[in-house]
Amino acid sequence: MSLPQSRKADAPLGSQLAETATEVSRFTVVGILATLTYLIASNAMMFLAGMNPVIASVGAYLLGMIVSFFGQSRITFRVGQVSLSHYYRFAVLSFFGLLFSYLSVILVVEHFGQHPFWATIATVAIIPAASYVIMKVWVFASR
Repeated sequence: MSLPQSRKADAPLGSQLAETATEVSRFTVVGILATLTYLIASNAMMFLAGMNPVIASVGAYLLGMIVSFFGQSRITFRVGQVSLSHYYRFAVLSFFGLLFSYLSVILVVEHFGQHPFWATIATVAIIPAASYVIMKVWVFASR
């Protein structure tokens, strides 16, 4: 797999860095909106609708994924035409992010005997950075 060409391959390094910083800022804002969607929806489902917490969490997570997909595809990476392959790759990335989160708790707590807090720190530090790179070079890369 090759890295996508910059939209402005001949642009000065300073403008490329500025463009990347702007893109990372958009990525961060969309991530915050998706997180807020999860937080508000899960609590509304549990406390207003009386749903089981596990079902509410899964439902809210899926809503957050939808917000994230459309925000990242349209706002962050500015995909012109979203295709089925974008949906598929985003779902794969989301699944592996969830798997990493799950496995990090098992590894940190059960294997290393550390507090679960450290697993959440690892997840919060690694998943967003890895997701940004994978979205840029695979999920929403120009073809």
